[in-house]
Amino acid sequence: MLGAEVYGRGGRYWEIDLLRGVGITMMIVSNFVTDLQLFLGYNEHRMFWLLFAIATATIFVFTSGLSFWVSYSRALKRSSSPPTPSISGAFSSSSVSG
Repeated sequence: MLGAEVYGRGGRYWEIDLLRGVGITMMIVSNFVTDLQLFLGYNEHRMFWLLFAIATATIFVFTSGLSFWVSYSRALKRSSSPPTPSISGAFSSSSVSG
């Protein structure tokens, strides 16, 4: 299988990628149906499509949070101290030439 080595030890989780793929597919379908409702007046099964959109948003937010958690936990394992965001460090005078 192409790319199977990516999912080896310490690699990616195929479950998260599958969930992300399902979420993206659902997002495309949901946006297409929303366009049909707005531009062509499609009014069939409105409750189903509303629940479908809510499920799509839930999967998207859950997958984003899960991906962030996995990434953050791996960063903690690699370093001895937890990574802290720093606005001033992002734009230090040494990185800006002028």
